[in-house]
Amino acid sequence: AAAGANGVSSPWEAMADTLKQSTALLGAQADAASAVAGAASGIKRDHTGNSAQHLVAAHQSIRTAALAIQELGTCMMTMDMVAMEELLQEMRKAPNLYVYGVGREGLMMRSWVFRLNQLKLKAYYIGEAVCPPLSAGDLLITSAGPAYYGTVAAMCNEARAYGAKTAAFTANPTAVLTFADIVVRIPAHCPSIHDPPPARRRNRTSAQSGYDKPSSVLLLGGQYELALHLATDVMSTCIFQAGDMEEEGLRGQSFNVN
Repeated sequence: AAAGANGVSSPWEAMADTLKQSTALLGAQADAASAVAGAASGIKRDHTGNSAQHLVAAHQSIRTAALAIQELGTCMMTMDMVAMEELLQEMRKAPNLYVYGVGREGLMMRSWVFRLNQLKLKAYYIGEAVCPPLSAGDLLITSAGPAYYGTVAAMCNEARAYGAKTAAFTANPTAVLTFADIVVRIPAHCPSIHDPPPARRRNRTSAQSGYDKPSSVLLLGGQYELALHLATDVMSTCIFQAGDMEEEGLRGQSFNVN
């Protein structure tokens, strides 16, 4: 992918600009909604028949959206770009890509497999009906938002035993992920980092202890999950731009009986 003056791939710069513009637009809409809601607070209903409470609710929704987009922009611009480029290089070399995550993180990773297959890469989500054997030279990419999931760690260690490389996305800025060869840190809110089960808490190293967690207007790990989705989709854009592909060709890789 092309790189800007600061060495960051152009898709990242384009995404950051889009996020800034969206935040500014939503911020202006939020201010307008706030003014309307304030003016309507002294009356029972406005000229459209909507109650002032509805206007206040609309303002709060727009404001939350603007703040969420702003948060995601911050996550993207402060994540570990060096590790991201290293992961992209390994993805280009690997014969097969295997992807895995748990919970909503898993849903984000599953959608990434869809995109990678559109790019004509051999990508598989672990646990699906179609998932060939993993072998030496392959790459397993996982998500471990809080830094440790028992299933993710076990799967990565097993993959290594077969000679594959492993990578992991995480929201934890300090934890040592011994099961991952490449660690891409996304500085996002992931509340489960601070509430491990007792046995896991006893086994953590000092580097895996609590830290000043980012706050978010989104519920639970929503900020990390959306940042993960953005990061993987932009990585796909980097792969697309580096290859000899047309966007129309990507559409041809999708199921057409809908």
